[in-house]
Amino acid sequence: MMADHHHESKKSVAATSSSRQEIFRRIKADQFVTMILQSAQAQHEEALVLRALEGNKIVDSPANAENGETANTIHNVIIGIGEKTDSPLTRNVQVDAARPYLLLDVRLPEEYNLGHIITAVNYPHTMLSRERYDTLEMKAYKNKPGKMIVLYDDNERNAPRVTTTILQRGYTNCVLLSGGVIAAHKKYPQGLITGRIWDPLNPPKTPAAAQPAPKVDEFTEEDLNALRSQLQHNLIPRASKSRLMTATKSATSRNKSTEQQRRGTTASTAAWPAVWR
Repeated sequence: MMADHHHESKKSVAATSSSRQEIFRRIKADQFVTMILQSAQAQHEEALVLRALEGNKIVDSPANAENGETANTIHNVIIGIGEKTDSPLTRNVQVDAARPYLLLDVRLPEEYNLGHIITAVNYPHTMLSRERYDTLEMKAYKNKPGKMIVLYDDNERNAPRVTTTILQRGYTNCVLLSGGVIAAHKKYPQGLITGRIWDPLNPPKTPAAAQPAPKVDEFTEEDLNALRSQLQHNLIPRASKSRLMTATKSATSRNKSTEQQRRGTTASTAAWPAVWR
């Protein structure tokens, strides 16, 4: 009977997975934050290389000064900006080699403006109905080796459909942020977003209540430190977390008990006659 039940459970899981018919890959919040931290580290290292090379006057050498375009190309290579694409639609759009992802927020502008993940670009899901549905940034990252386009919304209302459609239109490097920004913000309440997250179950009732989020294009050092700390906490196995919480509670309880005993002793001795103390 147990074997039959186990077999039925496996069939049920398979049927559920099949019914979803997902053709895209997913990236979890922990994986995405890891990518953010690795990207920031790469950018930091490239900045150090740039300063070192500028100190040696490689960028500003007389040979490069004679040809401004050559000097600019060398500078772009140093700071990690990839080559420009050949298509007229993507002319002058450059890919940052240190950032392996393009982050697309597929919610409506009013939702995006209220709050979003730092570095995200607004790509409303309604864009799919246009003839030129993909933006210059998307074309610049399209199917690039080592690059991915990450899409999200609040809680997967529209992002799975958008991701599927874009993949069907020739993009092969699109992934979905599992759970959307609500789930990601729950795991990373500090350092991940700018502004506040639009709650579809309780949206602002008036435009005045939906103040635009501060414009933030990059993660600050404070953001990165907060994400790093939360990532370390989230990666602790659940069993270890449980043991750690139990040990912490036990230690806190012992400390309270000791403090109460100490206070009780102090209070009782204070009532003794001075000759007895």
